Amino acid sequence: DLVGKTGIVHGLYVSLKEQILQAHPDLLPNPKKFYIGYQMADNWRNIFNVNKTRNRLVIHFTRSKPSDFDDPQEKLKPVERARENYGQDIAMLSVKDEKDIRYSILIIQQAYERFVKEFGN
Repeated sequence: DLVGKTGIVHGLYVSLKEQILQAHPDLLPNPKKFYIGYQMADNWRNIFNVNKTRNRLVIHFTRSKPSDFDDPQEKLKPVERARENYGQDIAMLSVKDEKDIRYSILIIQQAYERFVKEFGN
């Protein structure tokens, strides 16, 4: 399991996943070796990826810069050299507690809307 079976990070992921799927039941988790991508059923592109680190989750928003979002708390950070290494901009958001999960849902909503506008549903 990418996020473990117990512990703080596992609890954060379970809570995050439940809230994501409650807000967007059309999103599908797409587990890979090192991350869990979220995508729509008829589209191969991930809207965002969830990665586990030692004591937190990190959400990577593909094809996105921090300036693409309404981020009043300025928690989104650019992934350095993402364009050079992955051919696209990537913004990242750290999730350490339940408060961060609530904030991340607001950012995920914006990413979802941008994705639908750009690629359709």
